[in-house]
Amino acid sequence: ARVATQVVLLGAGMDTRAWRPDLHLPPGTRWFEVDRADVLAAKCSAMTALGASFQAGQEGCKYPLRAASYASLAADLDIRGWSRELIAAGFDPNQPTVWIAEGLLMYLQPSTVRVMLQEMADVSAPGSVFLSLSVTEEMIERMRNKPNASTLLSKFIFGCPADPTEMFAGVGWHITSAETREDMWEPFNIPPELRPAVLGRDTSSIGSPSSLFIVATVIPTLPLTSAR
Repeated sequence: ARVATQVVLLGAGMDTRAWRPDLHLPPGTRWFEVDRADVLAAKCSAMTALGASFQAGQEGCKYPLRAASYASLAADLDIRGWSRELIAAGFDPNQPTVWIAEGLLMYLQPSTVRVMLQEMADVSAPGSVFLSLSVTEEMIERMRNKPNASTLLSKFIFGCPADPTEMFAGVGWHITSAETREDMWEPFNIPPELRPAVLGRDTSSIGSPSSLFIVATVIPTLPLTSAR
């Protein structure tokens, strides 16, 4: 299998992974971030003030870029065609990619999520992976029926099906895992005292997952063959 040497953060916000000292990327990895223009401008200003570099190999900076290159793209993911701008920024659809969407899908319309996933698949080489954290449909329904839901939660729109396999397959992706927070307690050695139920949260939702950590691989498309 080919190693992914492109990373695309969708709805990147103020994420700083590209500058973390403990980030170990394959040589030559290109880093792309997609968000609104105002968010990207605020991030650039803040990171520059902190001493971060946006170019590889730049000396004398406090936080050097850990990737081989960095590019940001101001794009509206609600509008089909944003991937053309990504390609113009240096993205190579012939190279495997790691796509990341954390804290993004829930703010989008369900139709937008499907179109976005399909567009990602259309420009993803075999071996590409999608990583996401999404709230579930059950979470959205519980939130709508809760009169004192927070202002932030009230903005959530999209909820992922409890089993997202069929939905993702329909837009070019094969689910390899969809884990709940509860699924991760034991593998990550989360002590009981830090688990939500022990912290006094409403336990009525236990057994009804509120979020899913999703890993999916692109479904390779068959090459076109000429008619005989």
